[in-house]
Amino acid sequence: METVTATSQSTQASKNTAQPQAGDAVLSSDFETFLTMLTAQMQNQDPLNPVEASEFAVQLATFSSVEQQVRTNELLETLTSHIGGNSLQSMGSWVGMEALVNGAVPFDGSPVSVHYDAPTAADKLHLIVRNADGAIVDRTEIDAGQTRVAWDGIGLDGTLQDPGLYRFSIEPSKDGVAEAEQPVRAYVEIEEVRLDGSDTILRLASGEEILSSLASGLRAP
Repeated sequence: METVTATSQSTQASKNTAQPQAGDAVLSSDFETFLTMLTAQMQNQDPLNPVEASEFAVQLATFSSVEQQVRTNELLETLTSHIGGNSLQSMGSWVGMEALVNGAVPFDGSPVSVHYDAPTAADKLHLIVRNADGAIVDRTEIDAGQTRVAWDGIGLDGTLQDPGLYRFSIEPSKDGVAEAEQPVRAYVEIEEVRLDGSDTILRLASGEEILSSLASGLRAP
């Protein structure tokens, strides 16, 4: 009866020890506790039905494997952190440069160069310019055979538009029939680069924030 009681206590101790620990670091440093538990199990086993030595070896190998996996995961996290830091440090040089993006463009009175992909089927293109309120301030025919044009800031009323944010699009047409507007790209200054999880975010002078992968060009101002 005493042997059975000791075995039950050992089994309960094993269950208590197997409860989830408070983090990977605890599991990694718990090898000595495992050896103590294993020794207690050997001392309190049923002498009429002893545990095979191979079972102890399997338990030891299993714990060692788990501990090694935890350490591997920690090393991978450290490596990923270093890679991310290096990437951010490298992209920090983008601050102050201009990224070619779709979106709002600050206008300060100087011409704004916009880039577009003209549909091959279109025989006419119009550049549509909207202010921050979404109102159309200019609609100018542009060359369908070109890929970029400079907007001089002169609106439909013939006056220079006020400084602010403007959005651009092209309106293709075929045989006099207008088709859906398409966005165009323009260069906007990068004010900030930061990491958001695994994503690198660019904050632009327009106030918009985009993924760095959405920038299709980069140039010095």
